[in-house]
Amino acid sequence: MENNWIVWNVRGLNNLARRAVVKEFLYRNNVSLVCLQKTKLSFIDRAMVNQCCGMEFSEFAYVPAVRSRGGML
Repeated sequence: MENNWIVWNVRGLNNLARRAVVKEFLYRNNVSLVCLQKTKLSFIDRAMVNQCCGMEFSEFAYVPAVRSRGGML
């Protein structure tokens, strides 16, 4: 299995269209490990991970944004 990793400054995952773009990119490039910076999200759950990354990403960790700054998935 090939390992493809990506670190991406997504500048906000509050936008549904941005989540769809991220998910499509990860799928097309068969990414196995992803770090999304500047998510601007204070809370991330399984549903959000599915929207952003797809169901293939069964494990995740996040650092919450403070107000509209930072955040990492």
